Amino acid sequence: MSKRKAFWVFVFLFTIPYLAALGLSGTLYNALVRHVASWGRTIAAAATAAFGLLAIKIPLERPLRIIRTNGGRLTSRVANLFMVQNSLPKKGINYVLDFCLVGVATWVVRHTFTHDFVVGSLTGWLATVIFLSVCIGVYLDFDDLTIDRDIDVEND
Repeated sequence: MSKRKAFWVFVFLFTIPYLAALGLSGTLYNALVRHVASWGRTIAAAATAAFGLLAIKIPLERPLRIIRTNGGRLTSRVANLFMVQNSLPKKGINYVLDFCLVGVATWVVRHTFTHDFVVGSLTGWLATVIFLSVCIGVYLDFDDLTIDRDIDVEND
């Protein structure tokens, strides 16, 4: 996989879905909780969603290893940040980062969109963005990201 291809796979397979997942977390909380404007409720939403985002990162380790190995300097460093399975400090850093970003996403969604739009269709649009982005990312280089192929990459 070329460095350019690794970059685009990383953008479509990880970056766009991660940003959409942050928006989705903020949207879901704003749609489910009627009185969301308090800081305490925003902190509770961020704490809960940050655990979910951290749990999602663990199964993505193998494709991230492949991208880290084949990508450029910036792509490799960012991919390395998301590889949390074997490092307790990275898990802590990722949790704090996700906590802050979900809090911001919750606030941005609350102040950007009307409540009717948040409850009605924003979740569907964000889910569509995640689905299309992952489809494009997998299409770009499915062969290199499959689990059965190149088992030696797991021993990095």
